[in-house]
Amino acid sequence: MNNNKFHLIILLIITLIPLNSFALLEYEEKTPLWAFIEITDENAYKIEPGREVTIQFEGAGKCVVEVSRIQDKLALIDISDCDTVIEIQSLIPKRGHLKKSYSQIWYRPITEQEKAHFPLDKDSPLIIGRLPVDSRIKILGRTNYKQVFNQKFQHWYQIKTPRLIGWVPEEDLVFVKDNTQAKIERKIKMLKVKLVNVKRKDKFSPGLFGFGKYKLFLSSFDEKQAGEKISFDHTSLLTLGGEGGIITEKRKIYYGAFAYFSLNDSNHDVSTPFTYNVGGSIGKILDSGFVPQLGLEFESFLSYNIDDISAGTTTTKDIRKNSLLWASLIIEKKIFSLEQVARAFGLTRIPYSKTFFKIVDQSFYLKIAASYPIIRQSENLNAFKGTKFHIEASSRLFRDIDLAAYIDFINLKSDSEVSGQRFGVSLGFAFL
Repeated sequence: MNNNKFHLIILLIITLIPLNSFALLEYEEKTPLWAFIEITDENAYKIEPGREVTIQFEGAGKCVVEVSRIQDKLALIDISDCDTVIEIQSLIPKRGHLKKSYSQIWYRPITEQEKAHFPLDKDSPLIIGRLPVDSRIKILGRTNYKQVFNQKFQHWYQIKTPRLIGWVPEEDLVFVKDNTQAKIERKIKMLKVKLVNVKRKDKFSPGLFGFGKYKLFLSSFDEKQAGEKISFDHTSLLTLGGEGGIITEKRKIYYGAFAYFSLNDSNHDVSTPFTYNVGGSIGKILDSGFVPQLGLEFESFLSYNIDDISAGTTTTKDIRKNSLLWASLIIEKKIFSLEQVARAFGLTRIPYSKTFFKIVDQSFYLKIAASYPIIRQSENLNAFKGTKFHIEASSRLFRDIDLAAYIDFINLKSDSEVSGQRFGVSLGFAFL
């Protein structure tokens, strides 16, 4: 069993590394649109290359952007992904004509792969018609993304004639000259942005943090000694506590603390006392996204009087209290978020979808901890020593809600041996 636990830990660590480069093929070509933020004494500590900041468009919405570089007390930012800009750039000419003779009019936009299955010199279910060169058309709309077609990124446009409505790629169109482009450029030039203060963006954003949490867990253990064995389950339907701390702005040092108190129930007819977990950790947020930490955790742990039962002095099961101060080595990392998935598929180019994904901002984290007790106390003759492995998958929803599921593998030895697992789930809400 121990070998299986070690194999599981190693597999998770190996899995964690390639997930660092989680990405799908880019669906669209991005053209940056640069803007500047003035750096003042008040906001200088917030602005550095690679740092994400939140800006406010005058008379419009907010947007999270990344600082590209700093020069002459000005921070250069790319605002091309902001909903306000996407909405402006989605303006299109109303009329045009076809560039090619007997251009294919498609039932819907198609991909480069689909094109290979529909030869252009033959009719197909997706080709709804053909029009001669210079056919005048009305333009009804266009896709909010660019995709590869004929080996280049381009929009698809929905067109209308007296006879049909369909789609053509951008390369097949010539637009009637009007003031659409001038209107776009004028609106872009009139945009004004300012830096705003917002709540912490994710779990490892700099600043103070605090969570109130509820936990539910089920633990299943075997305690053995001299041929005797007690299998016991301890369940807590009510565990309350919280986590808090601070992440420094410049050095990105993580300081965290937690405390939890549990009311327990046992599958044996015994009175089960409450238990607690109190501790903290200190770590460093690396540029790679990994957060290594060193931690201490003071935990109360329950076992049974198996020594008395194996000696034949009693047949009645009683609880024994134990206290362990664990020293822990912890590694944690954000794996991905829904916003990253949306960006990979090009969904953020749809107006207001980026705002939606930023509001939802469902991020997923993986945490692995290995612990060894450095201080041990017990109602047994000799205190327990051993190991604990903790694996936790958590998710941040709407930035304020924390969801998690975890499992602990515990193996302790003294006059008796206790081994088993604890599985739990938690729900937390941020008040900082």
